[in-house]
Amino acid sequence: LVYTLCIYENTTGQTWDLSGNAIAVGDYLGTTNAQPLIIKTQLTQPINFHTNNTQRMTITSGGLVGIGTTNPIHKLDINDGNINLVTFTRGYMISKEFVLWHNGNARNIYVGQSAGNATSSGTNNTFVGNRAGNSNTVGYQNTFST
Repeated sequence: LVYTLCIYENTTGQTWDLSGNAIAVGDYLGTTNAQPLIIKTQLTQPINFHTNNTQRMTITSGGLVGIGTTNPIHKLDINDGNINLVTFTRGYMISKEFVLWHNGNARNIYVGQSAGNATSSGTNNTFVGNRAGNSNTVGYQNTFST
């Protein structure tokens, strides 16, 4: 079976066709004229993404994104899964403040607003809480909490 998606433009009568289940060399969804690809709904309907006949992701009409949920209530809702960051550059921020920070090879982890010291030469330290260990610049296997 070969299925064809046909998109019809009502005012000009132009169509856009996309066929499936054939060799996909050169097939893609996109543009070739340096213009953005726009996927949109005209009414207050979500955009749903499916694989293997199962809905996997939703973008609501209000811009909320849900992965593994059909009814997200936050800007990003992820249900039933982990987030794997292969390259975790510095940390996780809330309101432009690091609240989770790991400095890589030194194996320090800081949890809390302004916790830890980015210039610390110490290793294997754990600082938990607001400004915990903020003044610590050296040391090994320290644990601070506030």
